[in-house]
Amino acid sequence: MYKKAVELYEFGSSDSSFVHAFNLLKPLAEKGWSNAQVLLAYLYKCGKGVELSCEKSEYWYKQAAAQGNQAACHNLAIHYGTDMSEVEKAYWALKAARLGSEPMQRTTALNYYLGWGIPQNYLYAHAWFNVARANGEEVQEYLDKLEEFLPTEEICKSQEMARQLFEEIHLERFDSSIQK
Repeated sequence: MYKKAVELYEFGSSDSSFVHAFNLLKPLAEKGWSNAQVLLAYLYKCGKGVELSCEKSEYWYKQAAAQGNQAACHNLAIHYGTDMSEVEKAYWALKAARLGSEPMQRTTALNYYLGWGIPQNYLYAHAWFNVARANGEEVQEYLDKLEEFLPTEEICKSQEMARQLFEEIHLERFDSSIQK
């Protein structure tokens, strides 16, 4: 049932395809399938096969995020059209970053760098920019700016933090990829 719903979701071009996908996904989402919850949230967010509802979209993303679904955390961090605070968005960005979302690693670094939704912290910003860079994000200009005024011992501390974060993230990815 889930596979059919995903096919309709990914390849559907008509409203009836999305309605059918919605009807297949909703019972699975209600049973706690986090991937079904993410797809259902997206249908609500875009109004495909169902009436557009940012509130229902946010609800389903939060259900999936509570189970550690990276895509749900990522989408909550960028969830437009709701009255979610910058603090909440920063929380979800950090959670997604820790779950391995590379764009959210950059976003988390920027949040720390600029103080968006979390207290400004250049040490943490530098650490997260290093993690993002290790995962292929273009962030060197921010690292260069920070390194102009961070003391050498802070840079070393930040780089050690980045190594630990990187290892934790990739260990988590490895652990979650093993079939149980």
